[in-house]
Amino acid sequence: KFEFCAAFFQAYPEIPIASAIAMRGGAVLNLSARIGEIDVLGSGDIHRSYLCFLNSFDGTIKAQVYKCFVRPVCWNTTVAGISTADFKMAYKHTKNVRARIREDTNKAAQLMLAQQATDERVKETLETLAKRKLTRKTYEAILDDLFPEDTTQARTNKATVSALFAANDNNAFPDFKGTAYAAYNAVTNYVDHAKTVRIRAGNSNS
Repeated sequence: KFEFCAAFFQAYPEIPIASAIAMRGGAVLNLSARIGEIDVLGSGDIHRSYLCFLNSFDGTIKAQVYKCFVRPVCWNTTVAGISTADFKMAYKHTKNVRARIREDTNKAAQLMLAQQATDERVKETLETLAKRKLTRKTYEAILDDLFPEDTTQARTNKATVSALFAANDNNAFPDFKGTAYAAYNAVTNYVDHAKTVRIRAGNSNS
């Protein structure tokens, strides 16, 4: 089920395994390797990048390899990582799936080599956000764009994100308070941990 894992860790034994989790009663497994990291403005606020290997033993989820900045520790973070992945390979559980995976093993290993350039681009973006203070008007416009409906649920969502924005990760990094970067963290925290998520149809075996 995890030919990618064996090939990758044989080629790069120095790469640490970040997490290995079982979900849906053990039917779905996700293993991640940490392949890069970003220190935003040298603050010690670290963003790590991962190469993740997802598969199911009951055929409900395609075998997948994807690269993202979300470490899978639960179903929410698995779905968030897949939906934001900047590279992904997926394989239905067909008769020749093992042969196809073996043929693409080198592609999975090459993802790590491309990560440095990706990290640099993301670092530049995050540090730009960290230097930008948000006005109340701009912050509210962001929330209105994210939750445009005038519903009770939308107002609840806005309140949840705003509470996370105000908390600023328990003010662990005071310099980021009130910045666009703090707003970004509030939204990703909401999506990763507070929002109820579903796996997309494209990630199921239909």
